[in-house]
Amino acid sequence: MAYQYLTKTNIFRRYEEAKRYTDKLTTPFPEFARLARNKPAPNIAPYPAVTDGTLSSIIEENSRQVVQQAPTGVVTSDQENDWLPIVADFIYREKILPFANADYDLLEKSQLVVKNAGAFGSCATFDRFAQHDFNFGPDPEIIYWGDLMLQKGKKSGEACSYLFYRVWWQKSDIQSLIDSENQRAAEAKKRGEKYEATWDPQALQAVLDSATEKDQQATTETEEDRGLDANGIELITGFQKGVKANFYTFEPNSKKIVRTKVNNDPRGKMPIQWCYCEIDGTNPLGRGYPEVVGAIQNFMDARMQMAGYASALELNPPTVVYGEFNEAVEYLPNAVFHASTPDAKIIPLDVNTTAQNDYIQSQSYLQSQLYQRVGGQHSNIPSGSGVITDGKTPAAINSQNARLDVDVNTLRKHFEAWWESWSEDAINRYFAERAGKELLQLDEVTADKLRALIDEGHLVLDKNGLALLAKNQMIIDYDSATPALRFKVDPSSSKVQDDASQLKALETLQQFIDSSQTIQQIFTILPEKAISILNSVIGLVGLEDPEKLKITDEEKDKVVERLAQLGQKMPTEAINFKDLPAAGQIQEAAQAGIQLSPQDVGAVQPQQQPQLPPVTQQHIQELRAQGVPDNIIAQAIQQYQNQGTGNV
Repeated sequence: MAYQYLTKTNIFRRYEEAKRYTDKLTTPFPEFARLARNKPAPNIAPYPAVTDGTLSSIIEENSRQVVQQAPTGVVTSDQENDWLPIVADFIYREKILPFANADYDLLEKSQLVVKNAGAFGSCATFDRFAQHDFNFGPDPEIIYWGDLMLQKGKKSGEACSYLFYRVWWQKSDIQSLIDSENQRAAEAKKRGEKYEATWDPQALQAVLDSATEKDQQATTETEEDRGLDANGIELITGFQKGVKANFYTFEPNSKKIVRTKVNNDPRGKMPIQWCYCEIDGTNPLGRGYPEVVGAIQNFMDARMQMAGYASALELNPPTVVYGEFNEAVEYLPNAVFHASTPDAKIIPLDVNTTAQNDYIQSQSYLQSQLYQRVGGQHSNIPSGSGVITDGKTPAAINSQNARLDVDVNTLRKHFEAWWESWSEDAINRYFAERAGKELLQLDEVTADKLRALIDEGHLVLDKNGLALLAKNQMIIDYDSATPALRFKVDPSSSKVQDDASQLKALETLQQFIDSSQTIQQIFTILPEKAISILNSVIGLVGLEDPEKLKITDEEKDKVVERLAQLGQKMPTEAINFKDLPAAGQIQEAAQAGIQLSPQDVGAVQPQQQPQLPPVTQQHIQELRAQGVPDNIIAQAIQQYQNQGTGNV
């Protein structure tokens, strides 16, 4: 068993220490939440309760740009030729992802993870193992920032050796859990078995009436805004690193431990994953957009509020009343006042609108400053906003798009890192928490991969296993020891590809090949060079996943071998096609690796046309046998055909 950072004797002291430490880290979070939710600052009367909304919009839009689809990846293990990653990949696709939808759809939860990271600097998730539609498996649960307490002195959440996660239970949920545990114990006793429970029903019964009022950190923004009563029974779980280390769940007021669960993860990791917006190496919770540009956003909000107030003054200015009137004076359209003194008069107060005149220009400048710092752009920012990169020329727009791509792509990489961490955790915990045997109905691809391992002698199944595998089925025993598995995200697979840009890139590649007779000629004489050039072009035209189109070394060998076979089968075949039209002769010659001109095929009659015998594949093979380099052969053929001089 690994070293225990948390024990029954020190867990309450370390919890209080972690809570004090984290409470100081999250002191500005209510203000960050206000900015992210586009709420006006309190106590701004008499100004109108309006906000500019730029920062809130960026946080929302970036989460949607970053999370467009679920990333893909590959499962691996440290053991070579292992069958487990193949089966684990199938389970991940068919048993985990489709059911990880508690609270919200998995893609919606992913967007919320990135959104929370943008607002607060980071977002943590708990890989909760739960029952979904008769399927028992892992599911990411988003942790509210006020319910997570970190180990003191660490520079990141991942670096913590232990941390605490608070959940608020209702009395009915606790009672249901008690009844379920008692029922499982009774059923096991009838079978003559001993039920090894992780929950303690007696301890749960003792805390059943210990409802607690939420503190400021635990109260969510919605609960505070709407005055909701969301108090409940406070249960806190202390997680720690280490294989077979204990996770303890307790009620902090009574200090009763209600659950002790062993960490079965073969990696010894805690079931907590982190997604960061920006890191600086000092704050374990990272830095979000409000922390970076909150001051600018507050200034923009204040200017909007003052502009609205000034507009109201200008449209309905205060008045100065001189003398006395027979009735109350109200500033209304078409109002008629009866004066009781001859010098009575009403004069509207002149409102200075100088500050109003440059409001739009100033707000555009501030908006562009905010966009430059956190990434983003807006088509409504004029070119004269005061920032040279906010121009409307093609060069300026390209520069803006490039900057936006970099910023969004950085956040996308942070999201993919979170997805990779959660996926790996989900796969390992699935095998660790499941028990007994299960009959898996595999898909054809997975079954073929397993059959290949059997054929190569890397996988041996018993006769029943082989018979079941013939029907794309297999039995898996979850009680057997399972080694640690790894999951690697396919880079940028979370991004939906732009079909128009991909089509343009493919057209660029095709035009390059079609327009180059040299490339076509090299394909026949120097296939290795042609393949190298083609692979280089594929990497330069901007295609996504260029490796899928590049010709591998194995494929290159097949091309060269095939060309050699064609050369041996047709040693005397001449390039002689006088019955074809001139254009057809040029095209056929190009396919054979020889460049011909219109004069060569008689389309243009020269004054003296030399009669040249055709160049055959046998000639080329003989020259190669004599040790003549391929580039010299190509030059000689070119000179021979175009000028009629020299000999092959």
